[in-house]
Amino acid sequence: MIVIGDSKNLFEEYYKPLKTLEEAFQLAGKRIEFGAGLTSNEMRYIYIYYNGKPGNTVFIEGDNPAQAIKDIVRAVRL
Repeated sequence: MIVIGDSKNLFEEYYKPLKTLEEAFQLAGKRIEFGAGLTSNEMRYIYIYYNGKPGNTVFIEGDNPAQAIKDIVRAVRL
């Protein structure tokens, strides 16, 4: 998982679950990676990369990690 900018501490609780999810997709033969960042008004988002190319964006502001992971999984295109 890539954290964009210097906001790594804001995504600390999401890092391990998202890294595990990336690895699961890769084991299934899908090259899917996640990037985390903040908008200009400091809303957290996760960017989904497919084969190294930008794809969907999921805003996770206010979500607990479990809900954020569910939202991200729903946004992944297989």
